Amino acid sequence: MRFFLSSLDAAPPSPSVATLDPEPTLDPELRSAISFNASNSVEECQRYRSAFLLRWRRRALETGGEPKGPCNVTLLSEMMRYTGIKGMDDLITHLEDGFPMSGVLSYDAIYERGPATTPELSVEELLARQQDVLARTKKAIRSDSRDNKSSVWGSVLKDIAAGHMEELNCPLPSNSVFLRRFVVRQVKADRPGDSPKERACDDGKMAQINRATAVQSKVRLDSIDVFAESARLFVQETVSSRGQTAFCMVGLDHREAYRQLAADNGPLCRAVVAEDLSGAVRFFELKKLSFGESASVVHYNAFAKTLVSIVRIGMKVPLMQYFDDFACPGLLEDERLLGDLLELLEGILGTAFNEEKTATASGISG
Repeated sequence: MRFFLSSLDAAPPSPSVATLDPEPTLDPELRSAISFNASNSVEECQRYRSAFLLRWRRRALETGGEPKGPCNVTLLSEMMRYTGIKGMDDLITHLEDGFPMSGVLSYDAIYERGPATTPELSVEELLARQQDVLARTKKAIRSDSRDNKSSVWGSVLKDIAAGHMEELNCPLPSNSVFLRRFVVRQVKADRPGDSPKERACDDGKMAQINRATAVQSKVRLDSIDVFAESARLFVQETVSSRGQTAFCMVGLDHREAYRQLAADNGPLCRAVVAEDLSGAVRFFELKKLSFGESASVVHYNAFAKTLVSIVRIGMKVPLMQYFDDFACPGLLEDERLLGDLLELLEGILGTAFNEEKTATASGISG
């Protein structure tokens, strides 16, 4: 957020304002949303968003019921058609039935295709290797430190409480793929004194499930260059249109990100292997997407990018996304911007964001 705010310090723009990529390419829908906000008054932008929200608030009441899964799939599908997002039928199917965790995966409507690839392992070959995988997984768990074992077990209990996994009883399913869980500790570069954040990861490489997956889409996220260039352009066009004003950056954090999306565990039972506090090895079926598996990356980002496109096209808000972090430049006087975004994404569509990480940060006067 601090970087994005500093990128607002570009009004009036000058040659000294640069990004890592001197000419980052902005999606047409992002460029259009920036121009719309820069050339219209705050009141006009708010009226436009209000009309879009009113339409879908009414539609939500007509469809009735609470969202099932990560969002209201019926409304999401209708919004995609309404905003002209095409070719994403697979996403809707996966949201309803679960996301496949192996095989050939692609989302051609939103991502460029890379070189044609096929999985290194078939499902049958993957399953044939699992006894060896399990032996190596148990060995790795036994050699882990007590602190790491305790952190892993804590993450397992948390996932069980949230409904993300459930314990498996012996005999284990014949289609089990064994995932060693480990914990990554992340230290923020701008706050090295803070306690590290622990993130549970499931080792798709050791389990070899990643070798049974071929992601053909070249997942393209909104890079730091795109964030900075969008902020610079927003300031430039706004100052040109209305003169000096105060800017801000709105930030949202998608709660649990991958864990919002359910996996299709029909072909494969993804079994997390962990040691409890007594030293016993136990097995848990993972029901959601997981950090550490190749399939999770393309599935989650396709879902998040679709949400972003709906916001850009339907609400004319220049929202950007880098994995589970969402942000957009705005005007400080537009006090409804954050609330309108949350009403659409949480209140109407039913996705979940971290309240403590969702805020409007003050910028500079341009």
